[in-house]
Amino acid sequence: MAHRVYPVESHYLIEIDTCEDDKVTKTWIWDVYIASDGKKDYRGRAKESTGEYEISWTVLRDHDLLQEMIRHCQMVMFEI
Repeated sequence: MAHRVYPVESHYLIEIDTCEDDKVTKTWIWDVYIASDGKKDYRGRAKESTGEYEISWTVLRDHDLLQEMIRHCQMVMFEI
């Protein structure tokens, strides 16, 4: 049986504000994890602080891995 190991390389606490009329209406807090197989194959996941929203492990392809994960978080926020 084959397997792959992706050690977590980075763990971030990200705060993303939603605003209305230049005023912050809500601050979303996300735990973001980025893992790699050490060969340029990256995965990311995120969990919102209330536990209500989560992004499962997903393949990351952008050069800026953190910005890609922030975009994934924002997509979840704007779907609501």
